[in-house]
Amino acid sequence: MRAWGMARTGSGEGAVLRHHDRVLSVRDINEWTGAQFPLTLEALIRGGLTGEIEHLARTHGWFEARGSALEDIALTIPLPHPERVVGIGLNFSDHARDLGERVPEEPATFLKPDNTLRVSGADVVLPTASSRVTAEGEIALIFGRDARDVGGEEAPQVIWGAVAVLDLTAEDVLRRNPRFLTRAKGYDGFFVMSPWLIPWEAEDFATVRRIDTSVNHRLATTGTTEQMTYNYGQLVALVTAGVSIGATAILSTGTPGAAVIGSGDVVSADVEGLESVRFQVG
Repeated sequence: MRAWGMARTGSGEGAVLRHHDRVLSVRDINEWTGAQFPLTLEALIRGGLTGEIEHLARTHGWFEARGSALEDIALTIPLPHPERVVGIGLNFSDHARDLGERVPEEPATFLKPDNTLRVSGADVVLPTASSRVTAEGEIALIFGRDARDVGGEEAPQVIWGAVAVLDLTAEDVLRRNPRFLTRAKGYDGFFVMSPWLIPWEAEDFATVRRIDTSVNHRLATTGTTEQMTYNYGQLVALVTAGVSIGATAILSTGTPGAAVIGSGDVVSADVEGLESVRFQVG
Protein backbone atom coordinates (compact mmCIF):
# COMPACT_ATOMS: atom_id res chain seq x y z
CA MET A 1 0.00 0.00 0.00
CA ARG A 2 1.32 3.42 -0.95
CA ALA A 3 1.27 6.07 1.75
CA TRP A 4 2.56 9.61 2.09
CA GLY A 5 3.60 11.52 5.18
CA MET A 6 5.95 14.09 6.66
CA ALA A 7 8.90 13.09 8.81
CA ARG A 8 12.14 14.18 10.40
CA THR A 9 14.92 11.99 9.00
CA GLY A 10 18.69 12.08 9.14
CA SER A 11 18.74 14.49 6.20
CA GLY A 12 16.09 16.86 7.54
CA GLU A 13 12.30 17.24 7.62
CA GLY A 14 10.26 16.66 4.51
CA ALA A 15 7.77 14.50 2.67
CA VAL A 16 8.25 10.74 2.67
CA LEU A 17 6.76 7.95 0.58
CA ARG A 18 6.10 4.57 2.19
CA HIS A 19 5.71 1.09 0.73
CA HIS A 20 5.14 -1.58 3.37
CA ASP A 21 7.95 -1.05 5.93
CA ARG A 22 10.32 0.89 3.65
CA VAL A 23 10.36 4.66 3.34
CA LEU A 24 11.85 7.08 0.80
CA SER A 25 12.58 10.73 1.53
CA VAL A 26 11.79 13.25 -1.20
CA ARG A 27 14.88 15.16 -0.09
CA ASP A 28 16.99 12.09 -0.88
CA ILE A 29 15.23 11.58 -4.23
CA ASN A 30 16.18 15.14 -5.17
CA GLU A 31 19.81 14.39 -4.34
CA TRP A 32 19.84 11.15 -6.33
CA THR A 33 18.21 12.58 -9.44
CA GLY A 34 19.03 16.30 -9.41
CA ALA A 35 15.30 17.02 -9.37
CA GLN A 36 13.84 19.88 -7.39
CA PHE A 37 10.62 18.42 -6.01
CA PRO A 38 9.09 20.49 -3.19
CA LEU A 39 9.87 19.08 0.23
CA THR A 40 6.46 19.45 1.85
CA LEU A 41 3.60 17.09 1.18
CA GLU A 42 1.22 20.04 0.87
CA ALA A 43 3.29 21.46 -2.00
CA LEU A 44 3.56 18.07 -3.71
CA ILE A 45 -0.22 17.59 -3.62
CA ARG A 46 -0.88 21.12 -4.88
CA GLY A 47 1.58 20.54 -7.71
CA GLY A 48 0.13 17.15 -8.66
CA LEU A 49 3.59 15.59 -8.24
CA THR A 50 3.03 12.59 -5.98
CA GLY A 51 2.21 10.24 -8.87
CA GLU A 52 5.43 11.19 -10.70
CA ILE A 53 7.52 10.42 -7.63
CA GLU A 54 5.75 7.10 -7.07
CA HIS A 55 6.50 6.16 -10.69
CA LEU A 56 10.19 7.00 -10.25
CA ALA A 57 10.40 4.94 -7.07
CA ARG A 58 8.81 1.90 -8.70
CA THR A 59 10.80 2.16 -11.91
CA HIS A 60 14.18 2.36 -10.17
CA GLY A 61 13.45 -0.08 -7.35
CA TRP A 62 14.45 2.49 -4.77
CA PHE A 63 12.38 1.05 -1.92
CA GLU A 64 14.43 -2.16 -1.89
CA ALA A 65 17.78 -0.61 -2.80
CA ARG A 66 17.76 2.69 -0.93
CA GLY A 67 14.72 2.86 1.33
CA SER A 68 15.00 3.54 5.05
CA ALA A 69 13.39 1.38 7.72
CA LEU A 70 10.05 2.68 8.94
CA GLU A 71 11.22 2.74 12.56
CA ASP A 72 14.13 5.07 11.70
CA ILE A 73 11.94 8.09 10.96
CA ALA A 74 10.04 10.46 13.25
CA LEU A 75 6.64 11.27 11.81
CA THR A 76 5.08 14.72 12.00
CA ILE A 77 1.71 16.22 10.99
CA PRO A 78 1.29 15.32 7.31
CA LEU A 79 -0.67 18.47 6.44
CA PRO A 80 0.09 21.12 9.09
CA HIS A 81 -1.55 23.90 7.08
CA PRO A 82 -4.35 22.43 4.94
CA GLU A 83 -6.34 24.82 2.80
CA ARG A 84 -9.20 24.24 5.26
CA VAL A 85 -10.71 21.49 7.40
CA VAL A 86 -14.42 20.91 6.82
CA GLY A 87 -16.27 18.57 9.15
CA ILE A 88 -19.59 16.84 8.51
CA GLY A 89 -21.95 16.22 11.41
CA LEU A 90 -24.76 13.70 11.88
CA ASN A 91 -23.99 11.86 8.65
CA PHE A 92 -24.52 8.41 10.21
CA SER A 93 -28.04 7.64 11.36
CA ASP A 94 -26.94 5.75 14.50
CA HIS A 95 -24.79 8.65 15.69
CA ALA A 96 -27.65 11.10 15.20
CA ARG A 97 -29.84 8.92 17.43
CA ASP A 98 -27.07 8.78 20.05
CA LEU A 99 -27.26 12.55 20.32
CA GLY A 100 -31.05 12.61 20.34
CA GLU A 101 -31.07 14.30 16.94
CA ARG A 102 -32.96 13.59 13.76
CA VAL A 103 -30.94 12.88 10.64
CA PRO A 104 -30.91 16.30 8.97
CA GLU A 105 -32.29 16.88 5.49
CA GLU A 106 -28.84 18.25 4.61
CA PRO A 107 -25.55 17.42 6.36
CA ALA A 108 -24.37 19.71 9.14
CA THR A 109 -21.02 21.34 8.39
CA PHE A 110 -18.34 23.07 10.45
CA LEU A 111 -14.75 24.30 10.10
CA LYS A 112 -11.78 23.40 12.29
CA PRO A 113 -8.77 25.75 12.67
CA ASP A 114 -5.12 24.70 12.43
CA ASN A 115 -4.64 24.78 16.21
CA THR A 116 -6.76 21.61 16.40
CA LEU A 117 -4.31 19.57 14.30
CA ARG A 118 -2.16 16.90 15.90
CA VAL A 119 -0.39 13.81 14.56
CA SER A 120 -1.13 10.30 15.77
CA GLY A 121 0.76 9.47 18.97
CA ALA A 122 0.46 12.96 20.42
CA ASP A 123 -0.81 13.83 23.86
CA VAL A 124 -4.01 15.89 23.88
CA VAL A 125 -4.87 18.03 26.91
CA LEU A 126 -8.61 18.45 27.34
CA PRO A 127 -9.96 21.97 27.92
CA THR A 128 -11.04 22.95 31.43
CA ALA A 129 -14.11 24.58 29.86
CA SER A 130 -15.63 21.13 29.24
CA SER A 131 -16.43 18.17 31.46
CA ARG A 132 -17.62 15.88 28.65
CA VAL A 133 -15.37 15.43 25.62
CA THR A 134 -16.00 12.80 22.97
CA ALA A 135 -13.78 11.35 20.24
CA GLU A 136 -14.97 10.03 16.91
CA GLY A 137 -13.13 7.94 14.36
CA GLU A 138 -13.73 9.20 10.82
CA ILE A 139 -12.57 8.98 7.22
CA ALA A 140 -11.30 12.31 5.92
CA LEU A 141 -10.86 13.06 2.22
CA ILE A 142 -7.96 15.16 0.90
CA PHE A 143 -8.59 17.49 -2.04
CA GLY A 144 -5.93 17.16 -4.73
CA ARG A 145 -6.90 20.17 -6.81
CA ASP A 146 -8.88 23.37 -6.58
CA ALA A 147 -12.60 22.72 -6.90
CA ARG A 148 -15.90 24.53 -7.19
CA ASP A 149 -19.39 23.27 -8.08
CA VAL A 150 -18.24 19.67 -8.39
CA GLY A 151 -20.92 17.14 -9.29
CA GLY A 152 -21.12 14.05 -7.11
CA GLU A 153 -19.93 11.72 -9.86
CA GLU A 154 -16.88 13.97 -10.41
CA ALA A 155 -15.59 13.62 -6.84
CA PRO A 156 -12.81 11.10 -7.75
CA GLN A 157 -11.38 13.74 -10.10
CA VAL A 158 -10.76 16.28 -7.34
CA ILE A 159 -9.99 14.05 -4.32
CA TRP A 160 -6.34 13.00 -3.96
CA GLY A 161 -6.76 10.49 -1.15
CA ALA A 162 -7.89 9.83 2.39
CA VAL A 163 -6.69 9.65 5.98
CA ALA A 164 -8.07 8.26 9.25
CA VAL A 165 -8.76 10.92 11.87
CA LEU A 166 -10.10 11.32 15.38
CA ASP A 167 -12.41 14.31 15.66
CA LEU A 168 -13.04 15.62 19.19
CA THR A 169 -16.04 17.54 20.50
CA ALA A 170 -16.74 19.31 23.79
CA GLU A 171 -20.20 17.78 23.88
CA ASP A 172 -21.47 19.64 26.94
CA VAL A 173 -20.49 22.98 25.39
CA LEU A 174 -22.37 22.06 22.22
CA ARG A 175 -25.46 20.92 24.11
CA ARG A 176 -25.69 24.28 25.89
CA ASN A 177 -26.29 25.93 22.55
CA PRO A 178 -25.94 24.49 19.01
CA ARG A 179 -24.49 27.84 17.93
CA PHE A 180 -21.42 26.98 20.02
CA LEU A 181 -20.38 24.39 17.41
CA THR A 182 -17.20 26.24 16.40
CA ARG A 183 -16.12 26.56 20.03
CA ALA A 184 -17.00 22.96 20.85
CA LYS A 185 -14.97 21.66 17.89
CA GLY A 186 -12.10 24.15 17.98
CA TYR A 187 -10.01 23.47 21.09
CA ASP A 188 -6.31 22.67 20.83
CA GLY A 189 -5.66 19.11 19.65
CA PHE A 190 -9.26 18.41 18.68
CA PHE A 191 -8.37 16.91 15.26
CA VAL A 192 -5.81 14.09 15.35
CA MET A 193 -4.60 12.70 12.02
CA SER A 194 -2.92 9.45 11.08
CA PRO A 195 0.63 10.24 9.91
CA TRP A 196 -0.03 8.39 6.65
CA LEU A 197 -2.23 9.70 3.83
CA ILE A 198 -3.38 7.07 1.32
CA PRO A 199 -3.87 7.99 -2.38
CA TRP A 200 -7.22 6.80 -3.70
CA GLU A 201 -8.30 5.46 -7.06
CA ALA A 202 -11.84 5.84 -8.41
CA GLU A 203 -12.89 2.40 -7.15
CA ASP A 204 -11.96 3.36 -3.58
CA PHE A 205 -14.97 5.67 -3.39
CA ALA A 206 -17.33 2.67 -3.58
CA THR A 207 -15.43 0.48 -1.09
CA VAL A 208 -17.32 -0.26 2.13
CA ARG A 209 -15.07 0.38 5.13
CA ARG A 210 -15.45 -0.39 8.81
CA ILE A 211 -14.69 2.39 11.31
CA ASP A 212 -13.84 1.38 14.90
CA THR A 213 -13.17 3.79 17.76
CA SER A 214 -11.56 2.30 20.88
CA VAL A 215 -10.74 3.64 24.35
CA ASN A 216 -7.99 1.94 26.32
CA HIS A 217 -7.93 -0.83 23.71
CA ARG A 218 -11.62 -1.65 24.21
CA LEU A 219 -14.01 -1.15 21.31
CA ALA A 220 -16.33 1.79 22.05
CA THR A 221 -18.13 2.36 18.75
CA THR A 222 -18.21 0.68 15.37
CA GLY A 223 -19.97 1.00 12.05
CA THR A 224 -19.43 0.93 8.31
CA THR A 225 -19.66 3.47 5.54
CA GLU A 226 -22.84 1.74 4.38
CA GLN A 227 -24.52 3.68 7.20
CA MET A 228 -23.60 7.06 5.72
CA THR A 229 -26.66 9.10 4.86
CA TYR A 230 -24.68 11.10 2.30
CA ASN A 231 -21.90 9.42 0.34
CA TYR A 232 -18.53 10.92 -0.57
CA GLY A 233 -19.72 12.32 -3.88
CA GLN A 234 -22.73 14.00 -2.32
CA LEU A 235 -20.55 15.54 0.39
CA VAL A 236 -18.03 16.88 -2.13
CA ALA A 237 -20.91 18.35 -4.14
CA LEU A 238 -22.32 19.96 -1.00
CA VAL A 239 -19.15 21.65 0.23
CA THR A 240 -18.12 22.90 -3.24
CA ALA A 241 -21.56 24.28 -4.21
CA GLY A 242 -20.78 27.93 -4.89
CA VAL A 243 -17.60 27.61 -2.82
CA SER A 244 -14.01 27.53 -4.08
CA ILE A 245 -12.01 24.94 -2.15
CA GLY A 246 -8.28 24.50 -2.66
CA ALA A 247 -5.97 21.53 -2.91
CA THR A 248 -4.96 20.04 0.48
CA ALA A 249 -8.37 20.88 1.97
CA ILE A 250 -9.59 18.15 4.33
CA LEU A 251 -13.20 16.93 4.34
CA SER A 252 -14.01 14.77 7.35
CA THR A 253 -17.04 12.72 6.40
CA GLY A 254 -18.74 11.87 9.71
CA THR A 255 -18.70 9.09 12.26
CA PRO A 256 -20.80 6.06 13.20
CA GLY A 257 -20.38 6.87 16.89
CA ALA A 258 -18.60 8.90 19.57
CA ALA A 259 -16.77 7.72 22.70
CA VAL A 260 -16.55 9.73 25.92
CA ILE A 261 -12.90 10.21 26.93
CA GLY A 262 -11.08 11.38 30.04
CA SER A 263 -7.69 11.91 31.62
CA GLY A 264 -5.16 9.16 30.87
CA ASP A 265 -7.25 7.42 28.23
CA VAL A 266 -5.62 5.99 25.12
CA VAL A 267 -7.95 6.63 22.18
CA SER A 268 -7.62 5.04 18.74
CA ALA A 269 -9.46 4.68 15.47
CA ASP A 270 -9.02 1.85 12.98
CA VAL A 271 -10.40 2.23 9.47
CA GLU A 272 -10.24 -0.56 6.90
CA GLY A 273 -7.78 0.31 4.16
CA LEU A 274 -6.25 3.27 6.01
CA GLU A 275 -3.50 3.62 8.61
CA SER A 276 -4.76 3.81 12.20
CA VAL A 277 -4.66 6.90 14.41
CA ARG A 278 -4.30 7.22 18.19
CA PHE A 279 -3.60 9.70 20.98
CA GLN A 280 -3.38 9.78 24.76
CA VAL A 281 -5.34 12.19 26.90
CA GLY A 282 -2.79 14.23 28.84
